[in-house]
Amino acid sequence: MALKLYFAAGSPPSRACLLLLRTMKLDVEVKTVNLAEGEQNTPEFLKLNPLHQVPVLKDGDFVLTEGRAILSYLVNKYSPESSLYPVDHEKRARIDQRLYYDATVVFDSVAQII
Repeated sequence: MALKLYFAAGSPPSRACLLLLRTMKLDVEVKTVNLAEGEQNTPEFLKLNPLHQVPVLKDGDFVLTEGRAILSYLVNKYSPESSLYPVDHEKRARIDQRLYYDATVVFDSVAQII
């Protein structure tokens, strides 16, 4: 069963997930969610993610939200020996550090400015 990615081009986490899917050459159906039209508020979408956010990955019956979790899941499931997300704990920790940088530094800084 093909993967489905619910995606919005203006969403950096969506673009990161799509980039990884393409890099890994995984078969994926990309479903664009038009945020400007409020498609994230439809009952169908809210069944996938009650937080109204993209990206959302559907892998069979399994649904996963949150871009960073999706990135980790894809490599862990479909290419567990990949250098993209190494098994070595210290190397993986460095990758995790960079994955979460925007959430811990960038978004906090932007929030303080706003």
